[in-house]
Amino acid sequence: FTLTVNTATGDVTLTQDRAVHEPTASSPDTGEGISLTGGLVALTATVTDKDGDSAAQNLDLSSHVTFHDDGPSISLSGNVNSLNTFEAYLSASTNAGINGSTPDAVPTQGHALDKENFAGAFTVVTGADGATTAYALSIANNGIATNLIDSASGLGVVLDQTGNTISGYVTGHENDAAWLVFTLTVNTVTGDVTLTQDRAVHEPTASSPDTGEGISLTGGLVTLTATVTDKDGDSASQKLDLSSHVTFHDDGPSISLSGNVNSLNTFEAYLSASTNAGINGSTPDAVPTQGH
Repeated sequence: FTLTVNTATGDVTLTQDRAVHEPTASSPDTGEGISLTGGLVALTATVTDKDGDSAAQNLDLSSHVTFHDDGPSISLSGNVNSLNTFEAYLSASTNAGINGSTPDAVPTQGHALDKENFAGAFTVVTGADGATTAYALSIANNGIATNLIDSASGLGVVLDQTGNTISGYVTGHENDAAWLVFTLTVNTVTGDVTLTQDRAVHEPTASSPDTGEGISLTGGLVTLTATVTDKDGDSASQKLDLSSHVTFHDDGPSISLSGNVNSLNTFEAYLSASTNAGINGSTPDAVPTQGH
């Protein structure tokens, strides 16, 4: 910053070029200011008459020089990615011994795993102090029921959270890896969210042939929160309901001709007079026999 004075008029001009730390961290920012410590800058006014007599007075200007904070802000941008998994790629090793139509040996992006970036879902204004943004997932409480039904067991799916991982388990089997239906994780720095599906769930529409329709989590189940914090410690947060952006797509049955067709053959030599209008075949059976 600079301070200048017009020696004739007493106009003092403060010009700030770089941000400084303000003393109070708040959310949202209050625009608080920091003033110079007393005794640093003096303004002296001197009056001189036409005889050359003069008098001077000093004013401690320091506490009257204040720099006001510019805190960060954040809002929803309206640009939200979606997370989609496809049950056709599920493996028997995780899906209760049942393979999907085209199972993957390991979860693969765009199949039973989907990683998408959600940083763009938020509009961040860092403010003059500079800031960083952190991301976190949350649920209302462990054990909260969802709208999902596990296909293999017919039981509901509940949510549990450990750190930045939210897991969907078959109800009654929480924290048992064999009953893990899906996980949601977030990279707290980048805003990448990863959905991994391990077990199939019921989709809402019965169709023939299957349309690969999806089912999404009910609104309000999973929240993604972005928090921007500047170098003064001021912060602002914005929540995004992630639930409806998490979708599990169906893997329906299919059937086709294999080309391997057996034949059915009977031989009249084995017919019996009891059924053949009183006429025996050449080597009649008393009762119908396989291959005769």
